[in-house]
Amino acid sequence: MMPFLLLAGVGLFVYLAARGDGPSIEGLERGAWYSLLYRSSLSAITFGPHAAHQQAQALLGRQGFDLRAAAPVEEDPFLYQGAGIYRGTGGTITSGPGVTLLHAVRCPPLPPAPEEPAHIDARPVPVAPGATYAGRASLSWPATMFVTKERVRDKLLELGFRDVEVYLEAAELPANWPATERGGDLFARATFTRGEGTIAVPSQVVSVWTTAAA
Repeated sequence: MMPFLLLAGVGLFVYLAARGDGPSIEGLERGAWYSLLYRSSLSAITFGPHAAHQQAQALLGRQGFDLRAAAPVEEDPFLYQGAGIYRGTGGTITSGPGVTLLHAVRCPPLPPAPEEPAHIDARPVPVAPGATYAGRASLSWPATMFVTKERVRDKLLELGFRDVEVYLEAAELPANWPATERGGDLFARATFTRGEGTIAVPSQVVSVWTTAAA
């Protein structure tokens, strides 16, 4: 159970309207977050909650509702509560095969989920225009005495990167920085702007991975 989804009495409840293919929820506002209660044909006991989440995610995604998280409710393995953001334009989402919508209520945005890094093991590192890369390094003394955010940022800009982020401590990292990539003395993320090629990295760089835009 996710406490941030239990938001009864918070915000605006959206009413149900009968439709030919099942109940619909109307009055959704574009860009708003909603806690959503729905019934699935897939039991959490038999198929696991992930299967039911994917089923509802696919149905709602076609209607402009980005279902980010869901979990079974209490002792009913067919009843689920989830949360997501509405990006559609019609203001309505409708039940479909295997998914019966019950109600929705406005809720705060979910916190960002930690990323799963897609590591790049090749050296030198292959790069492509428009792709965003992140990396971390472990520095030894006396290198730690001379490294500054400005120097690292200037070097990455010189290599053809933009939107450069540099961190010198794990405590500074964004909440969605991968949990497995928080060890070290230097962290950076940036988007490459030049043509395809490769970039040599110092031996102190422990890992490099592709990531969401900085």
